[in-house]
Amino acid sequence: MESGGVVLSFVWGVVAATASGTSYEIPEEITFQVYVAFDNVLHTHFSNTNRATQYTSVFFNAINLHFRKMQNPRIKFEVVMFHSQYIPFTKLALTLDDSKYQLDATSSLGSLYNFTRTKIQFEPSDIVFVFSGLGAPSACTPNFGKLEGNFMPFVLTDCAMDAIRKFLQNIVKNDPYRAKECFRRRYQLSISQYYNGLPSSMVDEEEFCKSSEKFAEDYRRRGRCENEYIKPFLGDYHLFLESRGHPADPGPCYFDCCSVKLDGLTYPYQLMRYFAFDGKPCGPRKDQICVLSQCANITTST
Repeated sequence: MESGGVVLSFVWGVVAATASGTSYEIPEEITFQVYVAFDNVLHTHFSNTNRATQYTSVFFNAINLHFRKMQNPRIKFEVVMFHSQYIPFTKLALTLDDSKYQLDATSSLGSLYNFTRTKIQFEPSDIVFVFSGLGAPSACTPNFGKLEGNFMPFVLTDCAMDAIRKFLQNIVKNDPYRAKECFRRRYQLSISQYYNGLPSSMVDEEEFCKSSEKFAEDYRRRGRCENEYIKPFLGDYHLFLESRGHPADPGPCYFDCCSVKLDGLTYPYQLMRYFAFDGKPCGPRKDQICVLSQCANITTST
């Protein structure tokens, strides 16, 4: 899922480091509890708070799918608190750049930390996560890149999993008391338990195709290529795909968007192929789900 902006996060230290000498083994599963906030711009993209809250839960449910292969410990994220849009946040917690229209992500990590350390509601959460609609850096740097979900899917590598595992093991080794406090669940109920869907439950493929910004503006008739009001203008577009080296039928975890230019004489069209949104039912009995364009035999609880 894409939020259209910058995402900020930092780990909130629940307990100050104190040597205790008590042994403590890292648990088999660690659930990191997340406090989520939107800036004032991103709030305008949602019709109400319930919709925004649902989005954040679905976002982290999808992240959990990406972490499903990690073991020893197994890691999950759940949203436990959502910062109300009516409680001041953006001006107090975030830092804008000189233009005052974009977020200064690096400086905002500092201002966000200073803001949250004085607010009691942030203390029980493990992670503070901010979704911003104020834009991203104007150019990519070696330390910043744009994650193109449908072209360069994020895959949690063995190297990344090993680095996370070693980091958590070092917390246990260096301060068992702090580790025990950090890894326990302070909230027994969570927003994620209430909104337990995945991206496919929030995004309709047809509406996605109609609103795609990747098509030329004058190609006005848009939708899934298989739809009846699009298909007659395409001819056999599967041959078109094959002529360009693409499989005509890549499987259930993809979908094709088409846009047609109706100029009265010819009907030129554009085509974009996308990964199906995580959670879309697939398989012969529709009892599996799509994850990163693959039909996987897993559920949200796996």
